[in-house]
Amino acid sequence: MNRYGAFDSLTLFKKSSSTLSVTKDKFTNNYLTNGVYDVTRHQMKDINIQAMEKLNVNSGYINEAENELYKDIMVSDLIYLYEDGNLTPLKLNKSSLEIKNRVNDGLVNYSLEFDYAFNYIQNV
Repeated sequence: MNRYGAFDSLTLFKKSSSTLSVTKDKFTNNYLTNGVYDVTRHQMKDINIQAMEKLNVNSGYINEAENELYKDIMVSDLIYLYEDGNLTPLKLNKSSLEIKNRVNDGLVNYSLEFDYAFNYIQNV
């Protein structure tokens, strides 16, 4: 959604990569049956597993006129990835953007990092 409250589209056609980051706690349990330790059960176990997926994208070379689209994505509270007919909610993981122009920077290219706006493990 752009700064005017309308949805706009932005094509990112160069390299993209996905990253999965996981946090978890460890739990140790002593499984005893009639005073005997049970070695067939997991004594050490991971609990409270949470995973978030990130998406890194590159714009490719763009015209300076498209800088306004990148400013709008910086202030947007609703961002979606449209891929294969599906909308996937994203959250921009960047708080500043250096606006580039052809005079100072030559070819204009942006790199953005998004977090998927939902947990990888659906635990809600």
